[in-house]
Amino acid sequence: MCTVISSTLHLPIEERLADAFDRISRSNFVEIRAGLISLEEYIRWVAGIPEPRHQDNREETADAGGEGTQQEYAIPSGPRVDEFKAMQDGFEYNIAIRVVACMDYLLGLKETNCYRQESLLMSCLEILEGALLLHPDSRNLFARQLPMGTLVDTIPKRRHPGIQERIIGVLAITILECPANTRTFEAQNGLVSIANLFKNRATSKEVKKNITELIYVYLLPEDENSQTAISSAQLVDPQFPGDEAFMASRCRTVEQKSEMLGAHLQGLDEIVRDIRHHPWMFGTKIVEKDDKEGDKKDN
Repeated sequence: MCTVISSTLHLPIEERLADAFDRISRSNFVEIRAGLISLEEYIRWVAGIPEPRHQDNREETADAGGEGTQQEYAIPSGPRVDEFKAMQDGFEYNIAIRVVACMDYLLGLKETNCYRQESLLMSCLEILEGALLLHPDSRNLFARQLPMGTLVDTIPKRRHPGIQERIIGVLAITILECPANTRTFEAQNGLVSIANLFKNRATSKEVKKNITELIYVYLLPEDENSQTAISSAQLVDPQFPGDEAFMASRCRTVEQKSEMLGAHLQGLDEIVRDIRHHPWMFGTKIVEKDDKEGDKKDN
């Protein structure tokens, strides 16, 4: 397999991405794996992250509950990242679109080879996380119902803790400061899915911790100007026909969102108090109703 991947290293980036996209669109697990490894290598190259020792059987990673798989890195910058962002602005070479389509295919398969499917899904999520961190505008894809629905559907369909931890992390990235994405997350029953996972006795403590972090992100105050109409409206995806480009991005207050989530999960008062009393911890400022009225009087 590594021989298949290394044969593309000499290719121009455009050709290498096209080759990887072609492979992950096939129904052969070996070809999908080869395409995903190529994308992993490319994202690591862009980010300047040293190559890890490859595991041919990623089932072990998924089955181990994802221990040691998540590492924190500073968001890089430089010519490679600038070139990456320019390529990701368009549909032709956008990684997020292709990886979500691959996930949708994998989720639709019967679990005849569960471990292999889990390992491929883990790779998809790792690549998606890296692509969204390097190119935040790709998050606008998840204002669409089908891409967001694919992420939400992964929660109840996959029980490996490693998969669950990674999907919760990706969801947090997609909704952070993105009101349109958050409305789509709500519309796709995302609140019900994370609440059910949290309440499930079989859910690990680490996954519950990640869900709590996602809840903090979800409940943060929203700014209607934080998610602009994508600079790449060219991310119109023919793989999702009939799906509207964006759902309404109407902002909701902390209280409104707390009430919605509270219908499925209790004990949110402490989180709301944290956000209101310590906004500096979350990089945001909450303007109370009285403050707004005072500003109007001053003007």
